[in-house]
Amino acid sequence: MIPGGRDTLVEWISAHKNQPEVGRLIELFDLNEQRLFVKNPAERPDFELAVPDGMTKSTYTRVVKKIFAVMRHLIYK
Repeated sequence: MIPGGRDTLVEWISAHKNQPEVGRLIELFDLNEQRLFVKNPAERPDFELAVPDGMTKSTYTRVVKKIFAVMRHLIYK
């Protein structure tokens, strides 16, 4: 298990998957996984990223970097 890594995310998703916001995020990631990794040729992803009120530029940047890190991991394992 990687500290703070995939196992932690899986546990968090399992604990909160019934919340509408989390369910929508799961749908978005599933849709984009299909677009990026299943369809040939790959289609443009759309994560519907929006900056919530009160989110700082620094936090937004970290979120986007994390999304791209996960995508790189899935592509280049």
